[in-house]
Amino acid sequence: MGCDDPKEQLQWESTGKNQYGYYYSFQQVYEGIPVYGGTIVVSTDLEGNTKTLHSSFISDLQIEKNDVISETDVKVVIENSRYEYVASEGLVIYDKNGGRLSYNVSCKQDDNVYNVLVDAKTGEILFENLRTLNDSVIRYTGNDEYGVSQTISVNEINNNTMYGKYAYSLDDYVRNIKYHDLNGDPNQSNWPGPAIAKLSNSWTSEEISAVVSMNKVYDYYRNILKREGYDDQRGEFHFSINYGVMNSFSQGNKIVFGKKSIYYTKAAQAGVDTVGHEFTHSVISIATSLASHYEHVRR
Repeated sequence: MGCDDPKEQLQWESTGKNQYGYYYSFQQVYEGIPVYGGTIVVSTDLEGNTKTLHSSFISDLQIEKNDVISETDVKVVIENSRYEYVASEGLVIYDKNGGRLSYNVSCKQDDNVYNVLVDAKTGEILFENLRTLNDSVIRYTGNDEYGVSQTISVNEINNNTMYGKYAYSLDDYVRNIKYHDLNGDPNQSNWPGPAIAKLSNSWTSEEISAVVSMNKVYDYYRNILKREGYDDQRGEFHFSINYGVMNSFSQGNKIVFGKKSIYYTKAAQAGVDTVGHEFTHSVISIATSLASHYEHVRR
C-alpha cells in the first residue's frame, strides 16, 4: 500500500455507517499538505471485522516546498484563464510527474463552479474539475425498468430549428459521462455509438435506468471510496445501451449493455450490480496492470 507511517501520512477524514457496517476514510498528507485524490477507506461489518480496504495512497513522493508563487499570483493566472476567481483552498500535492505542489482554487465560469489546480512553482494549470453545472439543467420524472418512479437531470439545449426550440440530452457534465444508444448494432467497432439526444424531454425506462444506475455507482466511488471517476481524474466516460449482443462489457472508458431479450427480461443496466461490475473493470484497467479480458456477467 505504501503507507509506512500512518500517524504522519494520514489524517482522519470521516466515519460513516450503513445497513452493512461502517467505513473509515483517511486523507493522505505529505508533511501536513493534503495529497489530491490520495485516500484510504476501510470498511467493516457491524461487528467491526474488516471487510475491504480501498487505497489510492501515492507512495514515494518527494516534494520541494520552497520558492512557491503567491496566492495573488495564482489569482492572476486564474483570471487570465477565463475563470472568475472565488477563493484559494490552500496547497495540495497533485500526483503528476512524481508529484507537484499546487494551489487548489475555487472559481466560476458562466455560473458553473470549478476547482482548478495551479502549479505552485510555475503557475501552470494542471487540472480543471467541474463541480456544479447550473445552466440549462432541468428534471424529468419517469419509471425505470422496475416500474419505480425516478427523477433524472436532463440538459435542455437551445436548438432554434424548424424541429423545435430545444433539444435534450442525458450527458452528465458534472460526472463527465456521455450516454449512447447502439440501437441493436452488434458491431464492437462502432462503440460507443450515437449519442442519446431528443427533440422532446421524454425518456424510456431503459434510458432512465442507465442514468440512475450509473449515478449510484459513480457516487459510491466518489463519496465512499473517494475516487473521482474511473481514472480518478473525472475523465470522460461513455455508457452505451442496446448493444446487439446479450451481454455486458467494459473497454477502457466505455461500458456497454446488451438489449432486452428472452434472456434479458429487464435491460441489463437496470441492475446497479451489473453497472458496478463493468465500471469496476474500467477502474481496474487503469489503476492496475491487470487485464480485464472482457470479463462480464450475464443477466
